[in-house]
Amino acid sequence: MEGVRIRWQSPDPRPWAGSDFARYFGGVLPRLDDLTWLVDEQAFAPPDDLGDAEWEAFEGKRRWVAQQGESSATGCLDPNYVAGPGFVPDYADWCNDDWNWLYGFDRPPADWRRWLRRRAVGTTRERAAHLAATVAVCFFAVDRADWEFFARDPDLVAAAAAGVHGVAGLVAAPAVLADSAGL
Repeated sequence: MEGVRIRWQSPDPRPWAGSDFARYFGGVLPRLDDLTWLVDEQAFAPPDDLGDAEWEAFEGKRRWVAQQGESSATGCLDPNYVAGPGFVPDYADWCNDDWNWLYGFDRPPADWRRWLRRRAVGTTRERAAHLAATVAVCFFAVDRADWEFFARDPDLVAAAAAGVHGVAGLVAAPAVLADSAGL
């Protein structure tokens, strides 16, 4: 999988409001409309003033998948959601930019729990190989400092890098999945 790491490196505040994710990948997201997504429970933060109908629409587009076992980071069950096509592009403005991951599938796994267990075991290289073999794209937010994007399609990665090229304060650099902090 090809990859790019995008980072805000300016000491100045960001000149946009909302999610870095939406800003960094807005040009690529429409091309990911057909993917099914696996997202963490806290991957998206709807606004506090969201009305009941909008909240129901948001909740209605994702279903919970229980992970077997405990999260090594939290020591508790790690809730995950499967969201249908269009979810991530539709809600990009609500994306959490701090320690977040998003997995996009063109061929969703038949057994989500098994996929989740395989994602969490083995060496970093084994986990990277599992992702490369099963996802079309993945995004990792690393400590609100940068976003990493990996895709089977190198044109998507090139488009993401080109989308931030020349934007003052933003730097895009190649990234290697096996070296990702998201693993």
